[in-house]
Amino acid sequence: MNKRLFFSAQNKKQAQIARSTQYRDYYCDLYVCYLNENMLTQETFGNTTFSNEYPNWIGPDTLIFSSNRNGNYDLYILNLETKKTVRLTDTPEVDEREVTVSPD
Repeated sequence: MNKRLFFSAQNKKQAQIARSTQYRDYYCDLYVCYLNENMLTQETFGNTTFSNEYPNWIGPDTLIFSSNRNGNYDLYILNLETKKTVRLTDTPEVDEREVTVSPD
């Protein structure tokens, strides 16, 4: 099983985010690496029918990411404290994949 981890820092004290890709079945899930606890936690649990990709921090406990769980790629928000996921977009004709966040 081949896996890759991609890291994007939120801040140096708290955590980093990682994306893991499994190539055999091709799906991705989101992971958070808590540096102060030396712990890697899986935050989303996809399956072989959809992926959760391209995470970005939008707050200390909140991620925005792209998922194709409803057919095409739409944007979702994940609250890491409550584990609640909210769908932000519903655009069947457009794949919204690589999320960019502006500080303003």
